[in-house]
Amino acid sequence: MEPTRLYLANLVAALLVILLAGLLARRRYRLCRSFVVYVALVLAGDRLIVTWPETFDVASFWLLKESIYWGLKLAITTEIGLLTFARLPRARRILALLIAVLALAAIAAQLAPAPALAGDVIPWLSAVSPRGQVSILVVMAAVLALAAYYRVPLHPFHRSILVGLSLYLVAYTGALSLLRESGASGYRTFLALDPAAYAATVGAWAWAAWRRAPAPSPGARVLQPWATSSW
Repeated sequence: MEPTRLYLANLVAALLVILLAGLLARRRYRLCRSFVVYVALVLAGDRLIVTWPETFDVASFWLLKESIYWGLKLAITTEIGLLTFARLPRARRILALLIAVLALAAIAAQLAPAPALAGDVIPWLSAVSPRGQVSILVVMAAVLALAAYYRVPLHPFHRSILVGLSLYLVAYTGALSLLRESGASGYRTFLALDPAAYAATVGAWAWAAWRRAPAPSPGARVLQPWATSSW
């Protein structure tokens, strides 16, 4: 593994540990349990690749972990949405229907054949994976749109998760799409830039996990009683 990539991987791992410690110390792990699972698995996957690169720094493991991460990102967005609308059953039904439809559409899009360009040795990475990331962004947009429509406050930590993940997925999807033009020659650049963007995202999450949030509004206390102890 190249020194720059190894340094970024270790930086991400350190930030993930700080994030997990903040979730436990501030009792914010209860705010989104699927997020805790996601963070723990990302940390485990990172350490496997760094410790045994000859076994885990391969395309098959990359495809496996990206598929698992995609499912967890969908679970995170779903859990946040259902908690946000805990006292609004109509909004919960609308959100559940939207997520079901979008999830099925995303799975179908990822299973559809990906046209390969000349010299494109990683069509799944550059064509199919961006489809799945875009589907997560659409689900996140649905949660935010419903929250705005019903004027429901988002928990500050939930907002940090959604905004941070959205910004990262925009950059990540853009980088994957560029691989369609550069092919294997741009893969090394992608491996250097992607961890840097992810480190910034995890750093923002760690700060959000540790910081003291302002007291919840009266409306939030009524609509989200589950969060008042860890607001």
